[in-house]
Amino acid sequence: MAKKVVSNSSWSDDMNIMDFANDDSFNSSWVSNAADPGKPWYELTFDRSKSFNTIVVTEGKDHSSSYQVEYLKDGKWYPINAKPSVQGRIKVFRFDTVIGKKVRLNIEKTKAQAVLTEVGVYNERR
Repeated sequence: MAKKVVSNSSWSDDMNIMDFANDDSFNSSWVSNAADPGKPWYELTFDRSKSFNTIVVTEGKDHSSSYQVEYLKDGKWYPINAKPSVQGRIKVFRFDTVIGKKVRLNIEKTKAQAVLTEVGVYNERR
């Protein structure tokens, strides 16, 4: 449900814009700007509130990061307290179903720039 939805982010490299992290292509990536003094973040905005219970983050090669995940419901941000399962550069966050209009990844600073190749949001059948 994140494919080509409106995205926003903290400062990124001009050649690696935020739309690249949800364009359904593993050949492009959003890359945070190394000169940004703040904490990088990436956000998706849905056309209306949606139910979801899984977020999948595919990172760039050799660019592993840690995330604080949150969602916006009725104008207020709520944390998603889920530890990701990790397979290589793919992190899968599974949690109880929530309903929200936005999803935000607050990215913990790493030694290198944050690189998001794809971010997916799903309402998995369980």
